[in-house]
Amino acid sequence: SLDLDMDMMPLMIEPTIAYRSLSLEVMTTETTGVTVPVAVWYPTKSNNKQDISSSPLSPSSSFEDGSTTATSPYSSFTKIMDYPKISSAFFNSEVQPSSSETFSSLSSSSSSSSSSISYNHRISVKRIGQLLAGWEFIPDFASQNYELPPTISKEFVVKGEQISFPDRAPVVLLAHGYLGSRFDLSHLAEKLAQQGFICVSPEYPESLAASYPSNPKESTGGTVLDRTTITTQLVNTLKSNSWGFEPTSFGIVGHSLGCGTALSTGDDTWTRVCIAG
Repeated sequence: SLDLDMDMMPLMIEPTIAYRSLSLEVMTTETTGVTVPVAVWYPTKSNNKQDISSSPLSPSSSFEDGSTTATSPYSSFTKIMDYPKISSAFFNSEVQPSSSETFSSLSSSSSSSSSSISYNHRISVKRIGQLLAGWEFIPDFASQNYELPPTISKEFVVKGEQISFPDRAPVVLLAHGYLGSRFDLSHLAEKLAQQGFICVSPEYPESLAASYPSNPKESTGGTVLDRTTITTQLVNTLKSNSWGFEPTSFGIVGHSLGCGTALSTGDDTWTRVCIAG
């Protein structure tokens, strides 16, 4: 028998998830607005043959015996574009590493040819002080930026700026909790994107990233920038196809404070998931 250490083998990997950051313009007065960052994950492949306009968020297939099995709305895929692959020394009979030196060379070549990505996360001490204690004296520079890797292996997630959205797809909104971030549910977003869903995660005012003023009404006299305002604008933007794809159905996942957002968003056609904690 052949004893293989799969962790040490460079495998053939093709990215299946695209990620990009979009901007949502939310008007707080008639003339001024706030730019809210929205993280978006979506499949790198789409199905142009199958009409999924009437597909529920969690579709299933029926068999002659009456049983069902859950399937993805993108069960058969058509490539949007080609992506670099990591060569495999084991599955290619013409290339066999004969030493650790050869293996290191292959691994280095694979890493350089693959597309990797990280999520630009920020923690603002000022925002934490504002939300927890009402402090306004902490300076803006009291913050730290972080590069967060995908939960799934980096080779499966690529930058989406040059990758088109599917024309039509089911959409899942992700609502983070208090002192959370738009990346808190990225592990779910990556898995759902692999199954053919487009996942959108806006940054709410309670986020510790502090990408925009938490309450611009105090300085502008306009609309309070709260979760409802942001979510309503996001849903309207999605329904208008302004971002280049048509939602075929909607669902929402809320974590902690985001559970309230999940319960109050959409109508009876929406699928809702609430995560406590």
